Amino acid sequence: LYHILTISTRLGLDLRGGTRVILTAADETGEGVSEEKMEKAMLIIQDRVDQLGVSEPEINRVIGTGSIVVALPDVADPQKAIDIIGKTAQLEFRILEEFDEEDKPVFGSVLMRGDMLRDASAGYDPDGKIIVSMTFTPEGADRFYEITSQNVGRRLAIVLDGEMKSAPVIKTAIRGEAVIENIDSLEEAKNIALVLKTGALPVNLEVEEVRVISATLGLDSLQQGIRAGIIGIILVILFMLVYYAGLGGVVFAALVIYGVLFWGVLVGLRAALTLPGIAGMILTIGMAVDANIIIYERIKEEIRKGKTIRTSIAEGFKYGLRAILDA
Repeated sequence: LYHILTISTRLGLDLRGGTRVILTAADETGEGVSEEKMEKAMLIIQDRVDQLGVSEPEINRVIGTGSIVVALPDVADPQKAIDIIGKTAQLEFRILEEFDEEDKPVFGSVLMRGDMLRDASAGYDPDGKIIVSMTFTPEGADRFYEITSQNVGRRLAIVLDGEMKSAPVIKTAIRGEAVIENIDSLEEAKNIALVLKTGALPVNLEVEEVRVISATLGLDSLQQGIRAGIIGIILVILFMLVYYAGLGGVVFAALVIYGVLFWGVLVGLRAALTLPGIAGMILTIGMAVDANIIIYERIKEEIRKGKTIRTSIAEGFKYGLRAILDA
């Protein structure tokens, strides 16, 4: 019991503070961005946010525009989250032809794209170097085998969002997987794996606005909400004790047990606490008290009819439960 009550839960954006980002689709063709692409982009962003482990995010479309609003509560590194969420993650496999006079790579045509990936994960190669390992779908594996078998001895560039990540020499035909090398840190490798795993955005999203929401107002609201809730619960308990005497004590014990179980569920689910959530908790407590009042009034009614206490309690719960379910 003590362990459950001392565990803190996460706070939502309105209480803890956080970051609100507006991403706008770049219309590069001049034909507008289709609803289908925007819906797909929103699903991919949702998947990326889930992979980041952000609790209670808010992701919404601005109807009639090409904008998506992402609210991230209690994020340790907002810039990192923004970079990951808005990254297009367009993966391409191309043959590296040569380097130009400015030492920039010159590629051949796109031979394969990231939509044939099945999974991506960060790790180390046998030499201890950081890599991102990529596995393909059956169709992708066949295509990769075809590419590598036809280009043995040439360099296959792995290009992510226009930037060449690595260009290993093809020594033999490969069917199973590919790796991205030359990565500076394991964290960077994990971020690359995350965006590859969730898929490429169908449109380029530009960060239009970033707003940091202060936690000061949120904490004040939290304290006021908790204070109001505690006062309300105390008043309800006092009323029950005065009006129902011993039965009021039963209500008090039931509310304590209910509160502990409710908090345990919140902690177990790692749910974020928001102002609407606090209001909902107080409402459910009120409904629990209301259910007890219905049952106790029925018990008193049965006692006035001259029935024994035991029979009255049984009848009170029996008929009171019907009224509660009907409500």
